[in-house]
Amino acid sequence: MLLVFAFCKLSSITFSSGLTTIGDSAFYGCSSLTSVDFSNCSKLTTIDGNAFRYCSELNSITFPSSLESIGDFTFGNCSSLTSIIFPSSLESIDNETFWECSNLSSITWDSWNGSFDSLSESAFEGVSPTGGTVSVKNPVDGHDSDELLQYLLDNGGLPSTWAKSIPLPEDVYNIEDNVLKGFTSEFLANPSAYSDCNTMLIPASVASVNNYAFYSRIRGSSTIPSFIKNLTFPENSNCFSIGQRSFIACSSLASITLPSSLELIDDSVFSNCSSLNYISWDLPDEYETEIINFSYNVFLDISSSGTVKSLNPSISSEQLLEFLKTNADLPEGWTAA
Repeated sequence: MLLVFAFCKLSSITFSSGLTTIGDSAFYGCSSLTSVDFSNCSKLTTIDGNAFRYCSELNSITFPSSLESIGDFTFGNCSSLTSIIFPSSLESIDNETFWECSNLSSITWDSWNGSFDSLSESAFEGVSPTGGTVSVKNPVDGHDSDELLQYLLDNGGLPSTWAKSIPLPEDVYNIEDNVLKGFTSEFLANPSAYSDCNTMLIPASVASVNNYAFYSRIRGSSTIPSFIKNLTFPENSNCFSIGQRSFIACSSLASITLPSSLELIDDSVFSNCSSLNYISWDLPDEYETEIINFSYNVFLDISSSGTVKSLNPSISSEQLLEFLKTNADLPEGWTAA
């Protein structure tokens, strides 16, 4: 049985039993489609290429326990998809299956046996560039979440920013009265203990980041180890200010995620962060007022080109780009996501 509803106006679909295959481009360009439920399709084994490509509003999909393969670009450009759960039966994922699913940040397998019959090296290219989580709900014979994460990094095109995207324990920070002073001597003495974490998550309790928090006046360099590539303030962050030169010369830092609570970015905060090429920000609706203040040289000598992405659905990435170029001297080579 072959179904083709390309460019349909349906908003949700629930299938019953009997379906074995979703054909090529079956729901291509169905821009109103928000949810798909295959849970009752106990005979469905295959979803062919482009089946849900350009379903830009699709945010929920439930697979059956019988699913075995997903084709080329099946969920390509599904920019509203944030999480996905695969059944243990899945054995084949083809080229660019999740191409430009830029908000997909959670991948879960029911269980996993340690390998796939076929996994394209580009299967997960284009998912969230700032990182995400990979988990196995029911590990079998030691094939757990960490192993699956590494497998997808090595074989499935998962961005390197997903590697151990976990928060550092609060005890490695020096926090007094909700002001983040910097790393403790314990961390600096033994950075290898945290070397499997490449994303730094600032605790939500931090209200401000102190001047030179991650920069050594004595050594004249960043105190952030080279394996830290991403800086993230959580959605519930209370941080309203980032002090001067706090992340200066963090040469490995490639992406930053800023919170809606932020009101002040002081001078040279990200100066000389030469690898910085991605900025996402939950910019508040009132951003055009003087509620947010920048000092000078905030983005001096960062990458000459990069991408900005707005995390506020009411503010476009183009608006955020213009805001940063006008107020913070973001390089002209940067573009909107």
